[in-house]
Parts: sequence; C-alpha cells; structure tokens
Amino acid sequence: MRERKGIKIGTPWTDLPKELLEIISSFLPRLDVFRIRAVCRSWRSSITPFPNPVCLPHIVPYLTTPIRHLPPHPIILAESTVYHVSPPPHSQAAASTSSSCSSSWGWLLKLKHTQAPGHFHVLNCLSCTPTLFFPAYPKVINSLDFRVSELAKAYNLHQPNDHKLACKVVVSSSSSSIVRIAAGVLCHLKIGDQNWTLIDDIVSQLDYEDAILYKKRFCAVDINGRAVAIKSCLEVMEIASPLKGVDGTGDRKILVESAGDLLLVDKYHVKLKVFKLKEEEKQWVEVKSLDDRIMFLGDDCSFCIAAKDFGNGCKGNCIFFNHYSKFTVFDLEDSTLKPLQGHPAYKNIFGLARSF
Repeated sequence: MRERKGIKIGTPWTDLPKELLEIISSFLPRLDVFRIRAVCRSWRSSITPFPNPVCLPHIVPYLTTPIRHLPPHPIILAESTVYHVSPPPHSQAAASTSSSCSSSWGWLLKLKHTQAPGHFHVLNCLSCTPTLFFPAYPKVINSLDFRVSELAKAYNLHQPNDHKLACKVVVSSSSSSIVRIAAGVLCHLKIGDQNWTLIDDIVSQLDYEDAILYKKRFCAVDINGRAVAIKSCLEVMEIASPLKGVDGTGDRKILVESAGDLLLVDKYHVKLKVFKLKEEEKQWVEVKSLDDRIMFLGDDCSFCIAAKDFGNGCKGNCIFFNHYSKFTVFDLEDSTLKPLQGHPAYKNIFGLARSF
C-alpha cells in the first residue's frame, strides 16, 4: 500500500486526521454535513458541526423616531432561504415524475422561517410575498428521497402581516450586524443595539440602491454604479468607480455574486446589462454571457445557479425577474424579453408545471 505525505492510499476516511476531515467538510453543503453526522456516532464524531448561526432578533428598532408620540408598530426582521430541491436519479420521487418533464431535475423552493420551530411559509421565489400556488411541489419532501441544496439567504424588514413595503436588508453572521438602505442612505445596526447608525459617504449619500455581503464584507452600489465596501469602522472604501456613460437615470442597480465574482446588473426599463468587477482596476467590465448560469433577481436577494441543474430544457445566459408582478425571462445573448409562459421548460423551476 502506497503512502502520500504520511497517509496511506486506501486508508478509511474515519482514520484520516481530524484537521483533514474538517477541510473536506468545509467544502460540503450544510445539509450534506448534517446527513453525514446523522449516520452514526463514529461519523458524527469525525466531522465537527457547523457553528450555530447568529441569533437574529425577531423585532428590530425603527430607523427614525415615530411621530406624534404614538407607539410604533414593531418592525419584523424576516429570514428566508432559497433551496434547490431535486430527486436523486433512480429514486422513487424521480420515478413518479414524467420522463419528459424537466421538473425531475429539480426546482426552486423559498421558505420563510417562522417563530414556531419546524414551521415555514412558502414564498414567491422572486419576492417577499407568501404564495399558495405551487402545483409541481410534492405534498411531502422527505430528505431521504430528495436532494436539498441551500442557494441563498434572504432578509427583509416589514410590518406585521404587511409585505408590500418590505425593505431588503443584508445580514453578516461574522460581525453580527445588519445593513439596509433607506432613502439612498446606508444604515448599520449592530445586533443587540437599539439604534441604527448612518454611514457617512459624501460622494454617494442619498444615491445608494443595493447592498450585498461579498467576501464577508458589506458592499453597496449607487445609481451611477460606484461601489464601496464598508469597513469595520463603518467607513466606506471605493471598490469600483462609476460606470462610464451612465448618468444615474436607469431604473435600478443590482449586485449579484456568481461563482465568486461580484456582478452588477444595470436595469433600464426592459433592458439589462451585466458587468463584472475587476478588483485590481476598480472597474466594472461588461460581460456578454453568463455561460451556463441562470441569474435570479429578487426583491430581497439575488443569486445565480447552473442551468444544468434544471435539466436539458433549460439553457443558461438568461435572467429571471419580476416585471409588473409577472415572472419574466431576459435572454442576455439576443437581449430579448419574454414572459415565463413563452418558456415551458422554465416553468418547472418555480414549481408551476404540474407533475406530481
């Protein structure tokens, strides 16, 4: 039996050094680690669990003092998770799906966490609103029959039972803090504090449009494409200069992470352009293709996923977003915009095609 750097080839994985197992497990999705640790005592002791996530408050303080000395309504901090759910090949769940239906490859599922342990609300994948229309979802999702992968975390602030004016926020577990944009101004809240702190930036003050957690740092972008990173001292550091030829008249600027890159979506009416951050040059460079990836632009989070995860009927290089409250597909290759109904294969992604 050969040896490599002191480890025999063919050594049982439970006999590997603990530090090596921890490195391997760090590349596994959270749910896969839970499955491994649930097998037996030996497996559970071989891989350390994920650290407990930061305990988020259910209610957060108002940004400003309520007027007329009236007691304010509580502001709810809502957390939801976007999952990719798919039955493994040759499983009973996959066999129950029509072979011609690409939903056997999986779909998106967005669940909002509630105060009751183990209870969730199903949300619209691109918004903060609850939905009751998901005919393609099975009534029961058994983790032994389905493969569940976590794609993104979404957070928003809203008043009780009112999601219409929900405000996107970004949460950092490592710093136990929250960042939001209010009237174009960056605001920071340390979890446990009673007051928000306004982040001063004379250049982009009143003009910020979106924020994201990228490489464990809060980053934000203004209407002209100027992007900053927020340092621990709450000072801003410019990481990208404004887009050339942009005057701030576009509809919206959106930050998205894709395969480790920070992307900027410039949305103008029904036309979208995508740019990638070149960190050394501090410049946005336009990209004409997302390759095999599909981008989803939501109200409280945006993310990308490989098109191959949804079957052969779905191609990449397209962007999904809500256009007048309807799912819409923008093809980055030919700059065409079509309703979801024009792409039957894509309907399965959102659980809109009946298959169970």
